[in-house]
Amino acid sequence: MINPEITRILVGVGKGIVYGAISAGIGYFKTQNSEGDLENFDTKKFTQTVIIGMFVGGIAGSGTSMDDASNIIGTEFGIAPEIIKTFIMTSITLIADEIVKVIWRRFLSQAWTNLKYKLGR
Repeated sequence: MINPEITRILVGVGKGIVYGAISAGIGYFKTQNSEGDLENFDTKKFTQTVIIGMFVGGIAGSGTSMDDASNIIGTEFGIAPEIIKTFIMTSITLIADEIVKVIWRRFLSQAWTNLKYKLGR
């Protein structure tokens, strides 16, 4: 039988992933350029934004804040929490960027090309 505490954490992470993706998507769609107009839609940027939102939401949904996690890990290994937090946030961004590249190269670019072809562009 699964420990109820683990189930609670996993459910929180799952909710955080969904909420983070939704928040990031909404945030992307309301972004304005320097003239005050809405940005042109960029599929790669949108996907990257949503993936980063999913990571951050999943971490937040676990019930441990980034500061708490950094303090726990830093104390355990004798490293300043600021260094751990910087490493975590940088890693999230780099991983999200790589995931977007894989998704784009393996699936979305081909699907986008096929869609444009079918629409006659």
